[in-house]
Amino acid sequence: MITLFAGLVLLGLLGLGMYEKKQHQVEVDKIPLRINVNGSRGKSTVTRLISGVLMEDGRKTVGKITGTAARMFYWDTDEERPIKRRPEGANIREQKIAMKEAADRGAEVFVSECMAVAPDYQRVFQESWMQANITVIVNVVEDHMEVMGPTLNHMVDAYKETILYDGKLIVSPSPYVEELKAEAKRRNTRVYVADPDAVPNSYLKKFEYMLFHENVALALAVARALNIDENTAGRGMLKAKAAPGVTRVFPLFEKNGEESFFVNGFSANEPASTMKIWENVITLGYPSKEPIIIMNCRSDRPERTEQFAEQMLPNIKIDKLVLIGEGVAPVQKAYDEGLLQVNELKDLEGEDADQVMRYLEQVAHGQVVFGIGNYHGAVPLIEQLESNKKPVYA
Repeated sequence: MITLFAGLVLLGLLGLGMYEKKQHQVEVDKIPLRINVNGSRGKSTVTRLISGVLMEDGRKTVGKITGTAARMFYWDTDEERPIKRRPEGANIREQKIAMKEAADRGAEVFVSECMAVAPDYQRVFQESWMQANITVIVNVVEDHMEVMGPTLNHMVDAYKETILYDGKLIVSPSPYVEELKAEAKRRNTRVYVADPDAVPNSYLKKFEYMLFHENVALALAVARALNIDENTAGRGMLKAKAAPGVTRVFPLFEKNGEESFFVNGFSANEPASTMKIWENVITLGYPSKEPIIIMNCRSDRPERTEQFAEQMLPNIKIDKLVLIGEGVAPVQKAYDEGLLQVNELKDLEGEDADQVMRYLEQVAHGQVVFGIGNYHGAVPLIEQLESNKKPVYA
C-alpha cells in the first residue's frame, strides 16, 4: 500500500513537472528575441546597455538583472520592479516567473543576466529556462572560483556548455576567443567579437558612471548582429539606467576653476577589479596624478585589507590616503614600513561621514577622489558625496 501511494505521488510530481515545462515553453515562444548575458563581471551593466539599445530601436524590451539588487525593468515605464526572494536566496526557477511576466506584458525581447553560477545550473538556465537565441559572454576573469574553478580553463569549459545552437554568440576579445569560436562552430552559431578600440573615450565620459570600453563594445556588437545602426545604439546606451552598485563618476568640488571628481570604486571589493577601474580613470583622462584615495576597511575582512595594502595601494602614487571604517592596521603598517607612495596618511578610523566630508572639502583640489575597499559601511559617505556634487568655492 505504501509503495502504491509513493508511486502515485511520484507520477503526480512527474506529471506536474511536464505540465510546468509545457506551460513555460508557451511563454518562451511568445517572445521572439531572448538574450542571455553571461560571464564573470559586468553582466548587470551590459544587460542594461543592451536593453537600452533595443528600447531605442523601438522594440518592446524587458530586462532582468540579478545579484543583491535583482530587478525587472521595462520599455513602457521608468518604474522598476525589485525581485523579492525567500530567505534562502535566489532560485533558478524565478526565471520561469520572469519569462511569464515578460510574455504577458507583450515583450518582443527579453534580456536577462544569467543568474546561475554553478556550471550545471548555467546549462539548465540556457537550455530549459532562457532558451536564448543570442548569448553574450561578457568576459572570463577569476570570480566564484570555488564553484566555477579551480582554473580559468575550467571556467571557459563551463561557458562553452552554455553556447546556444543555431544562434549568435557575442564575446569580448580574450585569449579564449578561438576556443569559444570552435565550440560555436560545432553548434552552428555565428560569433561576433566586440571591438573595444572602436569606442572613443569621449563617448564614455558622457556617462555619469564608470564604463569600460568592453561594456559598450559588447552592446554595439549586439546592435550589429541585429542590424541596428550605431547612432541609435549610442543614444540608447546613454538613456540606460545605471546598474545598482556601478562605479559612479561625477564632479565633486570646484576650486579656482579646477574640478575634482569622485570615483566610487567601493563595490569592486577586491584589488584586481579596483585596479582595473583606476586604469580606466587614467585612460579616460580624469585628473589622475596623485589622487586622494579613501580606503574603507572592515574589521571582519582583515584579509581583504591586507590584499589592498599589498597588491593595489603600492602601485599608485597617492597624495592623501584617507583610512575610514574599522581595522585599518594593515594599511597603517604598510605605510609605516615605507611600502606606500603616500604624501600624507589621514587616519579617520571610526569617524562619521560628516568628519570625512569636512576633510575632503579642505584638501581636494583638482584631483580624483577614489573610494576603494568595501561598499559595506561606506553608504553614508557615498550619499553625502552624491548630495554635494560640485559646490563652487570662491
